[in-house]
Amino acid sequence: MTNVLLSPKQQLALDVLLASGDRARAAQAAGVNDRTLRKWMHEPAFLAALQTSQDATLDQVTADLVLAAGGAVALLAGTVDNKDAALGLRLQAARTLLDAALRWRELRGIERRLEALEQALNETPTTIEAPGGSDIAPAHRTATGRV
Repeated sequence: MTNVLLSPKQQLALDVLLASGDRARAAQAAGVNDRTLRKWMHEPAFLAALQTSQDATLDQVTADLVLAAGGAVALLAGTVDNKDAALGLRLQAARTLLDAALRWRELRGIERRLEALEQALNETPTTIEAPGGSDIAPAHRTATGRV
């Protein structure tokens, strides 16, 4: 992904950094020293490009995992039901399924509680006190919790 705010050297360093995770290799590929790359990694445009690329990669990996999950569950369930499989293998598959189900349920519960808290926070008017003690009209919080 090319970012117009980055120089060609910065873009090359970013691409190598994303592909390898190796800062020294990224600096070498871009023809700069490690100090320059460290400096770039503190610049808002470079950091934003890095974060955007990492987020896109994580989104793709997540989508791939979701697609593979059905097959993984089917394989594990098939192993549990396979009377010819070793008992230890069947038990391990059953444990894996149960652990995953419990983690999913726990995470989903946390997600629902967090959504409810965010919604309640966004619906709660906040009164701003002006200097001298008088109240200013209530303000509503934004999605980030800011007034």
